[in-house]
Amino acid sequence: MACRRHPTFAPFPGVMHGACSGGSHQEEQHRAAVRVPRAPVTHSYPTGDKKNHLALLLGGRPLIRLALGNFECDWTVSPTINDHSALFQECDAFPNLDEDEVDFDAEGLKRPLGQMLNRLELLGYTLEYARTEFEWSAYPGAFDSSFFSFKMFAGALAKLDVVAVSPAYPSSKRTTFFSAEIAKRLGLNTETISQNAEISTLSDAMQRLSTGSILRLLAENLSNLCLDVVWRTDDLFGMQFATFNDKPPLRESSRFLLVTEGSSDASILKRAFESYMPEVSDFFKYVDMDKGYPFSGTGNVYNFAKGLASIGIENKVLILYDNDAEGVYNHNRTTAFLSNTKNITSMLLPQLPLADRTFNSVGPDGQRMSDIDGSACAIECYLDLGPNPRIRWTNYNKHLDRYQGELEQKEEYTKTFLKQNLKNETYRCDKLLLLLKSIVSQCSAMRSAIEISSVPSRYPVHFNGSTVS
Repeated sequence: MACRRHPTFAPFPGVMHGACSGGSHQEEQHRAAVRVPRAPVTHSYPTGDKKNHLALLLGGRPLIRLALGNFECDWTVSPTINDHSALFQECDAFPNLDEDEVDFDAEGLKRPLGQMLNRLELLGYTLEYARTEFEWSAYPGAFDSSFFSFKMFAGALAKLDVVAVSPAYPSSKRTTFFSAEIAKRLGLNTETISQNAEISTLSDAMQRLSTGSILRLLAENLSNLCLDVVWRTDDLFGMQFATFNDKPPLRESSRFLLVTEGSSDASILKRAFESYMPEVSDFFKYVDMDKGYPFSGTGNVYNFAKGLASIGIENKVLILYDNDAEGVYNHNRTTAFLSNTKNITSMLLPQLPLADRTFNSVGPDGQRMSDIDGSACAIECYLDLGPNPRIRWTNYNKHLDRYQGELEQKEEYTKTFLKQNLKNETYRCDKLLLLLKSIVSQCSAMRSAIEISSVPSRYPVHFNGSTVS
């Protein structure tokens, strides 16, 4: 049966934005040209007269909501919605919510915030991005960082109890939520502010933050990580608007091409992501192995990376070098010519703990125990190697004044991994998890840097009053 996944988008204006639905991040482009700022509000599900009143206000148009607990991060009205589908996967679809107070059909997507955190960061929603967006979203001259800093705001939002927060702040009172839930945590005395002008300005600035930034900041509260982020449609009025089915794959602009030194490396990574970090496996793609691997070895990978940079490719690419002598040499060369390239970056396989990178080795000086970091650490060294794996020293690298080493029988270790039932808890996976997390971190930093560089163009007036031409 087809997995029910993502709403049909209508190409017409008419969007209304709810709490914190500001910035125009690339993953949220399905929205109207004219934004209507709204206060950070939450809504109780309407019944009876309240339901009829809401139907009158919305002109019979269904709502699309994105919420964590009682805190609505975004809400829009048909026929145009904000696209949050990249935060979810096919397995997140639900037909309805088991809530006694809901007396109407609903469908949508839900995923615990803790399992969404890596997806948020791979889309560029890091803490550094949130800080940059906060600083550029504030109105010019309204306040300075000593009065209301990002650290103050992030700290207050992290303390917000999204379960206990009132679900009934009136949308017409745009300062109510900020005054009640945020200002009091910052120690701002609203009684001394004439007409709540400053509070209103701060509230407006907060609203301009993207939904992704708000979710990322809410994730700083560990108690929020087990709560579901729910993106749902409320068919309040007997109208069918959005159907969460047959979502297309993640946009290519959000995916990363992982380039490795050999086809077996790519096969290992693909299986590892699918088995140990399936929540982000759709973000990564690999070279088509069925057509033959075009660039085995560090030298060919280096030339390939150089070629990509020279033609100005727009895809996001991560070059992975083994943490051995040849890999370190070519990684250093690659990093040098990629210094001004935002969408292509290079990384070495991460350093293993000392106990896991100390191997029995054999070479010109006989057998001994050796630390293989930077000289012989290939991707196979992150597999479950069992007892007594051995490194053999081969070529001398004059650039680094060290020998290149290679894991003996590495093909057998790879075959065992690819055939292994990874649900078997006896297979050691901690080294692979270290590798996967390092890749996610590197790709997240790349995407975040790209998004940060585009913030000024979306907020042409900076909080300090300067204007970007």
